[in-house]
Amino acid sequence: MPEIRPEPTGFVRINGSMSVLALITVSVEFYLALEYKNEKASGEATLKVKIELLFFSKTVDLHVKRDFSGSSGDPTFAMLMPKPDWNEYSDGFAA
Repeated sequence: MPEIRPEPTGFVRINGSMSVLALITVSVEFYLALEYKNEKASGEATLKVKIELLFFSKTVDLHVKRDFSGSSGDPTFAMLMPKPDWNEYSDGFAA
């Protein structure tokens, strides 16, 4: 049976809006996702801004993606979180 390797992932989504006298509305959404896979970390972020003025609406999206990898001397995730510790941690979330 092949060894199951942990691949932690996560994201954060924050949004909000503001209206001024019901004439102008500004909405903002921020999304950040992080992933650790094959001993490399990668992340992407999106910022979406929407402005509504009476019958006019405009949305702008800004998107960036980055990959990170450490040097050969950096510890791997498996070194930092040995299998018994990972099993104990993940069992805490099992249904």
